[in-house]
Amino acid sequence: MSDEAITSLVYLDTLTPTLSSPHFTSGSQSLTQQLVVPPHIDSSQNNNHKELVKISSSLYAKIRSYAFTTQLKLSDKHITHLQEELTYAQRHIDKLEVKVQDQLKASNEREHETMEQVKKLQAALAAAQHDQQQANAAQKDLVNSFQYAKQLLEKAKNDVKDKNAEISALEDQYNAEI
Repeated sequence: MSDEAITSLVYLDTLTPTLSSPHFTSGSQSLTQQLVVPPHIDSSQNNNHKELVKISSSLYAKIRSYAFTTQLKLSDKHITHLQEELTYAQRHIDKLEVKVQDQLKASNEREHETMEQVKKLQAALAAAQHDQQQANAAQKDLVNSFQYAKQLLEKAKNDVKDKNAEISALEDQYNAEI
């Protein structure tokens, strides 16, 4: 390649717009419109230079298009990856929610069972207290009955003593009369 062609390519490279350039468009025509022929190129080389610029611009547009397509594919892959991560995170959250609901349900069931046991124990306690009250009342009745029986026994002993004394007196009187 001649020095002039290299100089033209280097010069073309300085004219090549970037994506951030306000002059960038996807067509090569706008690039050729921006072309200013370097002062050291004569008119016979001008046509070759323009053709080279058109080919280079076309290649550049294709490369940029390919780069843009590749960037979109990478963006799509990145979006797909992020969606997969989001799906994984949502599944994990769903599993945790199910686990928490199961734990709450189990906790509620245990609480319900505990409340049932407490009610049963309270009923048993009330029944035991009622039985204790009845037993206390029965004991009190037995104590009263025992006291009454003791009093009756004491009275009966006294009556027997009195009767024995009377019988003895009558025997003595009968023996005295005989």
